[in-house]
Amino acid sequence: MINKKGQESKFQFYLNWIKEHLSLLVLIPILLGGIWQVIMLWQFGLSYVRFFSISQLVSDGLIILMFVPLIILFSYFIFSYSIDKIRGKDKFEVKLKDYLPAVTLLIFLTSYSIHYITTRYGSSSLIPPFHSIIEFALISLGLYLSIRLNILFEVFTGKNEVLLKEARKLNPLSRIKNITNKNTFKIIGNFLMSLSTLGFFIFYFAFYFVVTINTILSINNYYKPNDLYNIKTVVEKVEKNYNIKKEDFEITYFNDSYIFITSYKLPKKKRDSLVQFKKVSKSEILILKTDAFFKELN
Repeated sequence: MINKKGQESKFQFYLNWIKEHLSLLVLIPILLGGIWQVIMLWQFGLSYVRFFSISQLVSDGLIILMFVPLIILFSYFIFSYSIDKIRGKDKFEVKLKDYLPAVTLLIFLTSYSIHYITTRYGSSSLIPPFHSIIEFALISLGLYLSIRLNILFEVFTGKNEVLLKEARKLNPLSRIKNITNKNTFKIIGNFLMSLSTLGFFIFYFAFYFVVTINTILSINNYYKPNDLYNIKTVVEKVEKNYNIKKEDFEITYFNDSYIFITSYKLPKKKRDSLVQFKKVSKSEILILKTDAFFKELN
Protein backbone atom coordinates (compact mmCIF):
# COMPACT_ATOMS: atom_id res chain seq x y z
CA MET A 1 0.00 0.00 0.00
CA ILE A 2 1.50 3.31 -1.16
CA ASN A 3 0.37 6.68 0.18
CA LYS A 4 -0.14 9.85 -1.85
CA LYS A 5 3.50 10.86 -1.45
CA GLY A 6 4.58 7.59 -2.99
CA GLN A 7 5.95 6.32 0.30
CA GLU A 8 5.38 2.82 1.59
CA SER A 9 2.93 2.63 4.50
CA LYS A 10 4.10 1.29 7.84
CA PHE A 11 1.77 -1.68 7.54
CA GLN A 12 3.18 -2.61 4.13
CA PHE A 13 6.73 -2.09 5.41
CA TYR A 14 6.23 -4.47 8.34
CA LEU A 15 4.42 -6.96 6.11
CA ASN A 16 7.33 -7.03 3.66
CA TRP A 17 9.80 -7.32 6.52
CA ILE A 18 7.94 -10.35 7.89
CA LYS A 19 7.92 -11.98 4.45
CA GLU A 20 11.65 -11.43 4.04
CA HIS A 21 12.52 -12.78 7.51
CA LEU A 22 9.89 -15.50 7.82
CA SER A 23 12.48 -18.25 8.27
CA LEU A 24 14.02 -16.37 11.19
CA LEU A 25 10.62 -15.70 12.79
CA VAL A 26 9.87 -19.43 12.75
CA LEU A 27 12.96 -19.93 14.93
CA ILE A 28 11.61 -17.61 17.66
CA PRO A 29 9.35 -20.19 19.41
CA ILE A 30 12.14 -22.77 19.16
CA LEU A 31 14.64 -20.37 20.72
CA LEU A 32 12.20 -19.33 23.47
CA GLY A 33 11.34 -22.96 24.17
CA GLY A 34 15.02 -23.80 24.49
CA ILE A 35 15.72 -20.91 26.86
CA TRP A 36 12.66 -21.81 28.93
CA GLN A 37 13.68 -25.47 29.28
CA VAL A 38 17.23 -24.55 30.28
CA ILE A 39 15.88 -22.18 32.98
CA MET A 40 13.46 -24.80 34.34
CA LEU A 41 16.07 -27.58 34.38
CA TRP A 42 18.76 -25.31 35.81
CA GLN A 43 16.62 -24.71 38.91
CA PHE A 44 17.46 -28.29 39.91
CA GLY A 45 21.13 -27.83 39.08
CA LEU A 46 23.34 -27.33 36.04
CA SER A 47 23.86 -31.07 35.61
CA TYR A 48 20.10 -31.56 35.05
CA VAL A 49 20.20 -29.60 31.78
CA ARG A 50 21.23 -32.91 30.14
CA PHE A 51 17.54 -33.94 30.42
CA PHE A 52 16.72 -31.33 27.79
CA SER A 53 13.87 -32.37 25.45
CA ILE A 54 14.34 -31.30 21.82
CA SER A 55 10.92 -32.58 20.76
CA GLN A 56 9.16 -30.15 23.15
CA LEU A 57 10.89 -26.97 21.98
CA VAL A 58 8.07 -25.75 19.74
CA SER A 59 5.23 -26.38 22.23
CA ASP A 60 7.19 -24.71 25.06
CA GLY A 61 8.04 -21.77 22.83
CA LEU A 62 4.42 -21.24 21.77
CA ILE A 63 3.28 -21.14 25.40
CA ILE A 64 5.98 -18.60 26.25
CA LEU A 65 4.88 -16.52 23.25
CA MET A 66 1.48 -16.14 24.92
CA PHE A 67 3.12 -14.14 27.73
CA VAL A 68 6.07 -12.44 26.04
CA PRO A 69 3.90 -9.89 24.15
CA LEU A 70 2.37 -8.80 27.46
CA ILE A 71 5.79 -8.22 29.00
CA ILE A 72 7.07 -6.46 25.89
CA LEU A 73 3.95 -4.27 25.76
CA PHE A 74 4.34 -3.13 29.36
CA SER A 75 8.07 -2.60 28.95
CA TYR A 76 7.60 -0.54 25.80
CA PHE A 77 4.82 1.48 27.40
CA ILE A 78 6.96 2.22 30.44
CA PHE A 79 10.32 2.99 28.89
CA SER A 80 9.29 4.79 25.71
CA TYR A 81 6.25 6.83 26.72
CA SER A 82 6.73 10.40 25.57
CA ILE A 83 6.91 13.16 28.17
CA ASP A 84 7.46 15.93 25.64
CA LYS A 85 4.40 17.82 26.87
CA ILE A 86 5.92 18.08 30.33
CA ARG A 87 9.42 18.85 29.09
CA GLY A 88 7.94 21.51 26.82
CA LYS A 89 6.86 23.52 29.83
CA ASP A 90 9.09 25.93 31.65
CA LYS A 91 10.53 24.20 34.71
CA PHE A 92 9.02 26.74 37.05
CA GLU A 93 5.55 26.18 35.61
CA VAL A 94 5.56 22.57 36.82
CA LYS A 95 3.95 22.35 40.25
CA LEU A 96 3.86 19.41 42.64
CA LYS A 97 0.07 19.73 42.91
CA ASP A 98 -0.17 18.87 39.19
CA TYR A 99 1.17 15.42 40.09
CA LEU A 100 -0.89 14.88 43.24
CA PRO A 101 -3.06 12.05 41.79
CA ALA A 102 0.05 10.27 40.47
CA VAL A 103 1.88 10.75 43.79
CA THR A 104 -1.11 9.37 45.72
CA LEU A 105 -1.34 6.31 43.47
CA LEU A 106 2.42 5.79 43.64
CA ILE A 107 2.36 5.83 47.45
CA PHE A 108 -0.43 3.22 47.37
CA LEU A 109 1.52 1.03 44.94
CA THR A 110 4.68 1.38 47.03
CA SER A 111 2.79 0.22 50.13
CA TYR A 112 1.47 -2.72 48.14
CA SER A 113 4.97 -3.50 46.85
CA ILE A 114 6.41 -3.57 50.37
CA HIS A 115 3.59 -5.89 51.40
CA TYR A 116 4.34 -8.02 48.33
CA ILE A 117 8.01 -8.34 49.26
CA THR A 118 7.40 -9.20 52.91
CA THR A 119 4.62 -11.75 52.31
CA ARG A 120 5.41 -13.34 48.95
CA TYR A 121 9.16 -13.65 48.59
CA GLY A 122 10.88 -16.27 50.67
CA SER A 123 7.85 -18.54 50.56
CA SER A 124 8.42 -22.06 49.28
CA SER A 125 5.26 -22.01 47.18
CA LEU A 126 5.09 -20.63 43.67
CA ILE A 127 2.82 -17.70 42.93
CA PRO A 128 -0.15 -18.58 40.70
CA PRO A 129 0.48 -17.19 37.20
CA PHE A 130 -2.77 -15.18 37.02
CA HIS A 131 -2.02 -13.38 40.26
CA SER A 132 1.59 -12.92 39.26
CA ILE A 133 0.67 -11.24 35.97
CA ILE A 134 -1.69 -8.85 37.78
CA GLU A 135 1.07 -8.03 40.25
CA PHE A 136 3.48 -7.55 37.36
CA ALA A 137 1.04 -5.06 35.80
CA LEU A 138 0.73 -3.14 39.09
CA ILE A 139 4.49 -2.92 39.56
CA SER A 140 4.81 -1.85 35.92
CA LEU A 141 2.35 0.95 36.62
CA GLY A 142 4.40 1.95 39.65
CA LEU A 143 7.58 2.12 37.57
CA TYR A 144 5.79 4.09 34.87
CA LEU A 145 4.52 6.62 37.43
CA SER A 146 7.96 6.91 39.03
CA ILE A 147 9.46 7.65 35.61
CA ARG A 148 6.81 10.29 34.95
CA LEU A 149 7.38 11.79 38.39
CA ASN A 150 11.12 11.69 37.89
CA ILE A 151 10.74 14.84 35.79
CA LEU A 152 10.24 16.51 39.17
CA PHE A 153 13.81 15.52 40.03
CA GLU A 154 14.94 17.67 37.13
CA VAL A 155 12.52 20.44 38.13
CA PHE A 156 13.58 20.67 41.78
CA THR A 157 17.26 20.28 40.93
CA GLY A 158 16.94 23.09 38.39
CA LYS A 159 15.28 25.34 40.93
CA ASN A 160 18.10 24.71 43.40
CA GLU A 161 20.70 25.57 40.78
CA VAL A 162 19.04 28.95 40.24
CA LEU A 163 18.75 29.63 43.98
CA LEU A 164 22.40 28.68 44.60
CA LYS A 165 23.59 30.86 41.73
CA GLU A 166 21.73 33.79 43.25
CA ALA A 167 23.28 33.04 46.66
CA ARG A 168 26.81 33.04 45.21
CA LYS A 169 26.30 36.61 44.03
CA LEU A 170 25.85 37.78 47.61
CA ASN A 171 28.75 38.78 49.85
CA PRO A 172 29.61 36.48 52.83
CA LEU A 173 27.74 38.66 55.36
CA SER A 174 24.60 38.65 53.24
CA ARG A 175 24.85 34.87 52.88
CA ILE A 176 24.88 34.45 56.67
CA LYS A 177 21.83 36.69 56.96
CA ASN A 178 20.16 34.65 54.23
CA ILE A 179 20.31 31.44 56.32
CA THR A 180 17.04 32.37 57.95
CA ASN A 181 15.60 33.38 54.61
CA LYS A 182 12.86 31.21 53.13
CA ASN A 183 15.19 30.41 50.20
CA THR A 184 17.19 28.16 52.53
CA PHE A 185 14.09 26.12 53.29
CA LYS A 186 13.26 26.04 49.59
CA ILE A 187 16.68 24.58 48.79
CA ILE A 188 16.33 21.91 51.48
CA GLY A 189 12.77 21.13 50.36
CA ASN A 190 13.77 20.92 46.70
CA PHE A 191 16.68 18.63 47.57
CA LEU A 192 14.45 16.28 49.58
CA MET A 193 11.81 16.19 46.83
CA SER A 194 14.36 15.45 44.11
CA LEU A 195 15.91 12.73 46.29
CA SER A 196 12.47 11.18 46.91
CA THR A 197 11.54 11.02 43.24
CA LEU A 198 14.91 9.47 42.40
CA GLY A 199 14.45 6.94 45.20
CA PHE A 200 11.04 5.92 43.84
CA PHE A 201 12.56 5.31 40.42
CA ILE A 202 15.46 3.19 41.73
CA PHE A 203 13.09 1.13 43.90
CA TYR A 204 10.65 0.38 41.10
CA PHE A 205 13.32 -0.22 38.48
CA ALA A 206 14.93 -2.95 40.62
CA PHE A 207 11.58 -4.38 41.69
CA TYR A 208 10.29 -4.38 38.11
CA PHE A 209 13.21 -6.59 37.07
CA VAL A 210 12.61 -9.05 39.92
CA VAL A 211 8.85 -9.28 39.33
CA THR A 212 9.38 -9.74 35.57
CA ILE A 213 11.63 -12.76 36.21
CA ASN A 214 9.17 -14.08 38.80
CA THR A 215 6.26 -13.73 36.36
CA ILE A 216 8.09 -15.67 33.67
CA LEU A 217 9.09 -18.44 36.10
CA SER A 218 5.55 -18.74 37.47
CA ILE A 219 4.34 -19.81 34.01
CA ASN A 220 5.62 -23.23 35.10
CA ASN A 221 2.28 -23.73 36.89
CA TYR A 222 0.63 -24.17 33.51
CA TYR A 223 2.76 -27.28 33.03
CA LYS A 224 1.25 -28.88 36.12
CA PRO A 225 -2.52 -29.12 35.52
CA ASN A 226 -4.49 -29.84 38.69
CA ASP A 227 -7.17 -31.81 36.85
CA LEU A 228 -4.85 -34.35 35.17
CA TYR A 229 -6.03 -37.71 36.49
CA ASN A 230 -2.79 -39.45 35.45
CA ILE A 231 -0.94 -37.57 38.20
CA LYS A 232 -2.61 -39.91 40.71
CA THR A 233 -0.90 -42.85 39.00
CA VAL A 234 2.52 -41.24 39.44
CA VAL A 235 1.80 -40.29 43.06
CA GLU A 236 0.72 -43.83 43.92
CA LYS A 237 3.78 -45.27 42.18
CA VAL A 238 6.17 -43.03 44.13
CA GLU A 239 4.44 -43.87 47.42
CA LYS A 240 4.62 -47.61 46.78
CA ASN A 241 7.98 -48.04 45.03
CA TYR A 242 10.00 -45.39 46.88
CA ASN A 243 8.25 -45.44 50.26
CA ILE A 244 7.69 -41.67 50.32
CA LYS A 245 4.56 -40.17 51.85
CA LYS A 246 2.30 -38.16 49.56
CA GLU A 247 2.73 -34.95 51.57
CA ASP A 248 6.54 -35.25 51.42
CA PHE A 249 6.98 -34.90 47.66
CA GLU A 250 5.61 -32.98 44.70
CA ILE A 251 5.87 -33.01 40.93
CA THR A 252 7.95 -29.90 40.24
CA TYR A 253 8.31 -30.09 36.47
CA PHE A 254 7.86 -32.49 33.59
CA ASN A 255 8.43 -32.53 29.85
CA ASP A 256 7.57 -35.16 27.25
CA SER A 257 10.45 -37.38 28.41
CA TYR A 258 10.96 -36.99 32.16
CA ILE A 259 9.09 -36.18 35.37
CA PHE A 260 11.01 -34.27 38.04
CA ILE A 261 9.83 -34.93 41.58
CA THR A 262 11.08 -33.01 44.62
CA SER A 263 11.28 -35.24 47.69
CA TYR A 264 11.56 -33.34 50.99
CA LYS A 265 13.72 -34.75 53.78
CA LEU A 266 11.70 -33.12 56.55
CA PRO A 267 8.04 -33.88 57.39
CA LYS A 268 5.39 -31.34 56.40
CA LYS A 269 4.95 -29.80 59.87
CA LYS A 270 8.65 -28.97 60.13
CA ARG A 271 8.66 -27.61 56.57
CA ASP A 272 5.75 -25.32 57.39
CA SER A 273 7.63 -23.99 60.41
CA LEU A 274 10.67 -23.28 58.22
CA VAL A 275 8.52 -21.26 55.81
CA GLN A 276 7.63 -18.88 58.66
CA PHE A 277 11.35 -18.15 59.05
CA LYS A 278 11.86 -17.82 55.26
CA LYS A 279 13.94 -21.02 55.16
CA VAL A 280 13.77 -23.83 52.61
CA SER A 281 13.72 -27.51 53.52
CA LYS A 282 16.45 -29.78 52.17
CA SER A 283 15.28 -31.98 49.33
CA GLU A 284 16.27 -34.60 46.77
CA ILE A 285 15.29 -34.90 43.12
CA LEU A 286 13.63 -38.06 41.83
CA ILE A 287 13.39 -38.46 38.04
CA LEU A 288 10.91 -40.79 36.35
CA LYS A 289 10.13 -41.38 32.69
CA THR A 290 7.00 -39.61 31.49
CA ASP A 291 5.64 -43.06 30.59
CA ALA A 292 4.80 -43.34 34.30
CA PHE A 293 1.78 -41.13 33.60
CA PHE A 294 0.29 -43.84 31.40
CA LYS A 295 1.33 -47.07 33.13
CA GLU A 296 -1.00 -48.84 35.50
CA LEU A 297 0.30 -49.39 39.02
CA ASN A 298 1.89 -52.84 39.34
